[in-house]
Amino acid sequence: MTETRRIAEAWFDALDQADYAKAMSLLDPDIVWINVPPIQQGSDIIPWIGTAIGLEQVQQQFSKRDGVCEVLEFKSAGLVCEGNTAVGLVRDKARIISTDITFEIIFASWMTIQHGKITRWKSYCDTAPIIAAFKGVQPPSPDI
Repeated sequence: MTETRRIAEAWFDALDQADYAKAMSLLDPDIVWINVPPIQQGSDIIPWIGTAIGLEQVQQQFSKRDGVCEVLEFKSAGLVCEGNTAVGLVRDKARIISTDITFEIIFASWMTIQHGKITRWKSYCDTAPIIAAFKGVQPPSPDI
């Protein structure tokens, strides 16, 4: 098993088990974290999306998410590794606390791993189900 695969699998496993301390230990202190690029009429609704530079800002994004939603499932749905790059699909299911509505998305993540740490993370997803859940509308589950 390559170091890239080992770190990527450990990252997804830690998040699935809600072991945030372990997950954070896999991030480089100077990580560039792009959790869905900012979007018009979305970034103001979903408080945890956007760019974070450094571990402290990433932890702030996690804290923002934990303040408004409860993660129910975070499972890897596939992983491809080549060199220092890992690309994965994730099934993310969560409940928005204020509306009690559950959303489920499949998102893609692109990671760069160097010297045993994730140095860059970028995720891509359809944010419509998350926005719907914030607005009190039950979105459909995604097909994979």
